[in-house]
Amino acid sequence: HGHEQDSLKPFMITFFYKALMQEAESASTIELLYEIAVPG
Repeated sequence: HGHEQDSLKPFMITFFYKALMQEAESASTIELLYEIAVPG
């Protein structure tokens, strides 16, 4: 069901954002996480 996935998306975005803030602020990392968080 898509509804469960939609409810998980904010958590995943927060998780990737926090992980990114703990890493070096690299443009390539930002682009990679963006592609993961926003398919297509």
